[in-house]
Amino acid sequence: MPRPDAFAPILGTTFVKKQHETVLTIGDQHFDKFTLTQKLHCSGSYQAARLLSKALADLGVTNAKDAAKLKVESLAKLKGVGVTTLYLFLCYQEASASNVGGGAKWYGKHPGYQTVQRRVRKRKVN
Repeated sequence: MPRPDAFAPILGTTFVKKQHETVLTIGDQHFDKFTLTQKLHCSGSYQAARLLSKALADLGVTNAKDAAKLKVESLAKLKGVGVTTLYLFLCYQEASASNVGGGAKWYGKHPGYQTVQRRVRKRKVN
């Protein structure tokens, strides 16, 4: 996929600047719109990416290793975190698995969204 800068004469500099806005921050890593789709191979919404940044900051994630250790349930129990936000997080974990060593925290097979929600409800009761 070509960088947005390649089309600046046609699309305009405003469009290109918007593509370079940071939409996802995980610790000291920053992802703009282009990088989100290019490196993470993820087509989630940019609003969900902003919500994920806030949620991870609330959970105290400061680097890629913290994010790799984070369980999906911890993220899912936060207010405002929905399926698209979880999808972006799973894309991030999948993309960074080889860089961090250890990869995403899976529970046997990949849990479904309903399973994650049930685990969150179970934790709130206990």
